[in-house]
Amino acid sequence: MSISQSKTDGHSDEAEPGEELHAIYRDLAGKRVVITGASAGIGRAIAEAFAKQGASLVMIDRSGAAAAKSIPGAEHIKCDVSNSKDVASAIARVLDGPPVHALINNAGSDAGVPFADVTAENWDASLAVNLRHQFLFSQGLADSMANAGGGSIIHLGSVSWMMGATGRFPYTASKAYSCQRRCAWFDRHRSKAPGNR
Repeated sequence: MSISQSKTDGHSDEAEPGEELHAIYRDLAGKRVVITGASAGIGRAIAEAFAKQGASLVMIDRSGAAAAKSIPGAEHIKCDVSNSKDVASAIARVLDGPPVHALINNAGSDAGVPFADVTAENWDASLAVNLRHQFLFSQGLADSMANAGGGSIIHLGSVSWMMGATGRFPYTASKAYSCQRRCAWFDRHRSKAPGNR
């Protein structure tokens, strides 16, 4: 992978005071990257970072297309990842385009539920938004990545299950499983728990 340093405008390798320098990974230029939960927070930061590399972005989230418009060239697909029909529709739209090179499964919700108040319904709802879509998007886009010669799948996990966080039992269960998952489809299939160095 070719690496160089550049200002955010990409025109110089020397920053003026107060300007940002970042690495340029030239191999990412033009690669199609699908990011779930891409409109805000960690997902938005990931989208902006890939945009700086010249990647072709597909931003998947529940918000309107305004989130993607501020990133030139980004495609936006509205999708509630906890709804399997929405996920299937989003996958079909992605597959209508060029091959996928990377999938970032970022979408999730850390809404807490006290132990005594956990029900089958909110347990299932938490796993749907935090875990099920990770598998469905990975499964749905696997052939596209294989046809592109390979790809990378990254699941965003959490350190909460390692810390024994209380009051978020469905969430920590889903993130614990996400962080332990591996896939035989590709050489690069990893989970990342923000906050875990």
